[in-house]
Amino acid sequence: MSEQPVPFAMKCNATGPGIGGGAAGVEAQFTITCADEDGARIRTGGAKIQISVLRVGLHASTSGDCPIPTRIVDNNDGSYTCGYTVDGRGDYSVSAELDGSPSRAPRTPSSSAGSPAR
Repeated sequence: MSEQPVPFAMKCNATGPGIGGGAAGVEAQFTITCADEDGARIRTGGAKIQISVLRVGLHASTSGDCPIPTRIVDNNDGSYTCGYTVDGRGDYSVSAELDGSPSRAPRTPSSSAGSPAR
């Protein structure tokens, strides 16, 4: 019986429009794909993925970080569909962790524009 491959945070990758931003009131999505320490794609689920979306810049909360609610779906193939919905225009920071270790993906700023969709 072979061992389960272990995801390595710094080799995981994120792709999709939710990394670069979106529209207020509309869920922004991206996918995290796990890889092992050698960079080989992992094809099983079960990793402990956590994402964080915080408003940053001029309109950030003065009472500390106010995280935006997020959604993560384990696709059971080594990939995880992530989503978040911001309620207003502004700059946001999107970050991901795997088993408590910062992931290479997506630690990038994101911007949302416009009014909520009706």
